[in-house]
Amino acid sequence: MNCPLCGEALAEHGFFCKACAAQVRCKTCRELLEPAAQACVECGTKVGDAAAAPDLVITGALPAHRNTLAYEETRNSRTFHASLTDTAIQGLGEVFGDFFAPRNSVRPPMQPRRFSSDGLALPPAGPTSAGGNGHAELTTPPSLPATPIAGDDKERILTLFQRNGDALELKDNRLKAKNQSDFVKRLTYLFLYAHELHGRPTATYDALRTVEQVAKVWDANTRTWLAKKVGFTMDGEKNLKLNTPGREDAIKALNDALNQELQDDWNPDRKIPQKRAPRKKA
Repeated sequence: MNCPLCGEALAEHGFFCKACAAQVRCKTCRELLEPAAQACVECGTKVGDAAAAPDLVITGALPAHRNTLAYEETRNSRTFHASLTDTAIQGLGEVFGDFFAPRNSVRPPMQPRRFSSDGLALPPAGPTSAGGNGHAELTTPPSLPATPIAGDDKERILTLFQRNGDALELKDNRLKAKNQSDFVKRLTYLFLYAHELHGRPTATYDALRTVEQVAKVWDANTRTWLAKKVGFTMDGEKNLKLNTPGREDAIKALNDALNQELQDDWNPDRKIPQKRAPRKKA
């Protein structure tokens, strides 16, 4: 776009021509001024006048059916300028109400809006049904089933463990394990998860060893598996903490343990020692 007075190319920003220094854009709505114009044909601002004051205003000297809005905020510098028709103003009235509401007031969540080509606000997208007056009425979508949250697990896990001072003791060893190795993994994850749910993100190695000794599953195989640190981390002071996969396994183990439809295939109270095979003669 070129300057209407000297023909020099105009910059995309600014109000004046860099060659002849003439004002070429309105300081309020930024519309291009016509040659020898005394005022902007869009908003009526006189040539040379400054932009509107930093408040939300609707000026009076405007062409019919046009509204000029200006807004400015201090500290972090927010600026807003617009020239809108009456129809567009009506469609955006609720949006402006939410935007200019007091900062400390509680605002309801804004719904996504769609606008037609003429600026009218359209009803929110979604299922509708015809009302008695023939107009479409919004219907409330069916609510989704509640999703279990970790807060529920804090009470659920006390079905398996009980407090004894600062310690947690296993009171129900029906963990729905398939074998001893599976039982050790489930007990380890559940024990660490129980500590985490009750405000202790770590548990000591000695505390875990005690609960597994009481559960009658502490042996060389258990110690070997713990040394691999699968599903948890352990620092130099032997404090154990679940990682994300271990926490997911703990939640699954808790759901299995409390599921009455699952069979408890292996339990330390019912395990039968395997007979040793006879030694081969040399």
